[in-house]
Amino acid sequence: MEIKQQELLSIYEQSFHYIPLAMVVLDAQGEVVLSNEGFEEMFGYSELDSIGQDLSELIVPPDLHHENETLLELAAGKKEFKESTIRSRKDGTEIAVLVRGYPFKVSAKKSYMLNIYQSLSQLTEVKAEESQRFFHDRLTGLYNRNFLEEEIKRLDHKRYLPFSIVIGDVNGLKLTNDVFGHKTGDNLLREIARIIQQSSRQGDLIGRWGGDEFIIILPGTSYKEAEKLLERINKKEVRLEGVLFKPAICFGIATKLSEEERFERVLKKADENMYEKKLINRPKFEELILKELLNKLHADLIQFRKYLSLVIRTADKFGQVLGFNDSKLRKIRKLAKYYDIGRVNPETVGDNYKISEAGYNIAKNLNELAPIAEEILTIRENWDGSGGPYGLKGEEIPYQARMLAVVDYYYRHSLHNNRQVIKELKSLSGNKFDPQLVRVFLEQVLAEK
Repeated sequence: MEIKQQELLSIYEQSFHYIPLAMVVLDAQGEVVLSNEGFEEMFGYSELDSIGQDLSELIVPPDLHHENETLLELAAGKKEFKESTIRSRKDGTEIAVLVRGYPFKVSAKKSYMLNIYQSLSQLTEVKAEESQRFFHDRLTGLYNRNFLEEEIKRLDHKRYLPFSIVIGDVNGLKLTNDVFGHKTGDNLLREIARIIQQSSRQGDLIGRWGGDEFIIILPGTSYKEAEKLLERINKKEVRLEGVLFKPAICFGIATKLSEEERFERVLKKADENMYEKKLINRPKFEELILKELLNKLHADLIQFRKYLSLVIRTADKFGQVLGFNDSKLRKIRKLAKYYDIGRVNPETVGDNYKISEAGYNIAKNLNELAPIAEEILTIRENWDGSGGPYGLKGEEIPYQARMLAVVDYYYRHSLHNNRQVIKELKSLSGNKFDPQLVRVFLEQVLAEK
């Protein structure tokens, strides 16, 4: 069936007017050529009101005229665009919209632009699932980085000055993941998100900026006001079942005061401030972690405190007999104190290799213990290669790990029968233990006790 051109034009015209979207056609100068009922419903301007008018004078807030000029430049270059922005209604109120622009030509000399507007709030209602997926972090439910970067562009205007940014980094996330598993680490991130949300004001934009980083975007907020927000956050306690230490968050604040200041610089400054605080607070944070981990170890193993004291003293004596300098003596004492720290992980019960691996994961994340991480990991390796977790043998096993393996075995068994354990050490020399170290231990270290 052939449709006449006049009839086809009528179909197009009626479709344009009655489609349930706010639509407007502009000429190359940005003046309204056509508008539909959806446009009137959204902005309050009838077609009679709008035709021949400069669109920017109708619905673009004065402080966003520069943005509209950019969109017209895109149209002149025959480029489609999509932008989340603010527009004004006839009654003076404002509405957040998604605007899409489609340039087209009707002749070689005449070009036009079709703009389609959708309310962002309606989009959220209609497409809640899509919004959640594209604009929110799946784990925490907070806004994601993609959404927030666009919001920063939109809000980067003098009307929102002073404009503060807070960036926070979770201390202890990697340690939590490595020791207690990623499920517990995920729960930690959710808990941090909950605390920030509870402490923030309505209108603050909160998001997950990266793996262990959060961001709070505070338009119209001074540095002092941002500090008050952090005070509220820091008063709240992180509650996380199964974690033996108290995770903390380090925050950095930066405030944009002038329109000329680039936002990239403000973000960088907030990040630098956060990192500086993290470096300053790290020693104290690690000290608290080590204290809590040892307290947990002592609480679970009532005899462990006395046993540990004997191991430390004997390891120190062993080092002296072997001619260790002060640096090596400090290292062997530290190893003797922390070599079994992996026992704090409840999933290691009954599995010595898992204890070594858990201890290694703790040590490598703490500056204080990082130098002994390899020794913690390999203390249960055997001289003949029959141990674990990696089956190292002989001198592949770090020297101080071999030393402490002898000391540990002696005290774990000598409480029952000292003569028997000495006999066992001799029989295990050359397969479980370094034979030279067993000889020195039995002939010199024990002889001087």
